[in-house]
Amino acid sequence: VSAVATTAGTVATSASLIDATVDVLQTLSGGTTIDVASGPADATTGAYAYALATAAPMVAAYSPSTLSFSADSAVAGQYKLTASSAGVTKTPVPVTITSGGTVTTNFTFP
Repeated sequence: VSAVATTAGTVATSASLIDATVDVLQTLSGGTTIDVASGPADATTGAYAYALATAAPMVAAYSPSTLSFSADSAVAGQYKLTASSAGVTKTPVPVTITSGGTVTTNFTFP
């Protein structure tokens, strides 16, 4: 079980009702990027928040028989946030989280 930290913020658009999605990505040492969390921002306020693990993700190479998991320590607490709205996706923003902390990342669309 990992300690957690929060990443939160708002998405602003020119529309009165906000139609946006925020994704949390993590790139593993081997180069594979995984989508850790994804969901809509609040339609009225644009707010979003995710509780994320600060510990290293556990990874294993594919095996048809037995999987052997190990910690990918190099990427512990390292994520990228991106937001999408009206067919536009923002460039991923790197964030590093620590136990019990909160990292704020806001996105603005025209």
